[in-house]
Amino acid sequence: VSSMKPSSPPMLTSRKVCVTEIVVRPRRAAAPPRPFPAKEVDEDDAVLDLPDAQRLLRNWLVREAEMPRSTSNYMDTQPALNWTMRRILVEWMCKVCNKFKFGRETVFLAVNLADRYLSLNRCARHKLQLVSCAAMLLASKYEEIYFSEVADYVYISDRAYTCEQIMDMESQIVASLDWELTVPTPYHFLTWLVKELDIPDHVPLFMARCALVHEKLVATDPSEIACACVVLAARHGHKLAKNVPRQDSSGLQQKILELTGLDTDSMSDTLRLVAESLTLKHTAALRQLNRISFLALQALPPP
Repeated sequence: VSSMKPSSPPMLTSRKVCVTEIVVRPRRAAAPPRPFPAKEVDEDDAVLDLPDAQRLLRNWLVREAEMPRSTSNYMDTQPALNWTMRRILVEWMCKVCNKFKFGRETVFLAVNLADRYLSLNRCARHKLQLVSCAAMLLASKYEEIYFSEVADYVYISDRAYTCEQIMDMESQIVASLDWELTVPTPYHFLTWLVKELDIPDHVPLFMARCALVHEKLVATDPSEIACACVVLAARHGHKLAKNVPRQDSSGLQQKILELTGLDTDSMSDTLRLVAESLTLKHTAALRQLNRISFLALQALPPP
């Protein structure tokens, strides 16, 4: 075996570095900034000067005036359904949302989505619960951090529907509503009002949830329902729950007028309907869940 000699390292050759002269050119003078076009002061500029709470309320009121809503007589176009079925359905949706520990706002949005879909599409009787499952699934995806799974609704509906049917109905709802899911509900206005008025919220929220069941409040403005719940809670809240002080409803109505511009004196029909919703037959489960005295509800005088 011949010996192998390590190869010698390559020879480093010197290179001539040519240094060229760097020519520094003077910088071009910056052009003066173009003036912004004059903008007229309009209503949007005035809104920016409002406090955050007032700006939020104004945006909700504007959105409420523009938002699509369900019609008050949509059951006339549903030959297989009636309002009693809707009452049972809404009560069941409230139970499901409580069981899944959803936030309070989720059930309001779910009922809104279901009503708007039924206003635009005919539904067979055996698919009514399917619509509610898909509406709750959509609302939980929109409102909840950890939303429910499709399999949960298969279980909660006693396997009346498959996962594919629920997802297909979900697609039909968003297509029918043209993806208009951002809508103010009575919950949004109610939470704003109780915070600004510095009053307890559990009795007005209970009344708002009972108002979901009443079919004559389907097309009523959410802001009007919220104001009616606050006024009724001020008048009768001390009769329905403990640790709720008696409040001056007339002074509260004046504060609502100053804050929102909504005159509660013109809401007699809404006040009456919200009071009626507290004693409807299908709100028994809501009364039990919220621990409100049934006898106190029956003894409420008319608004």
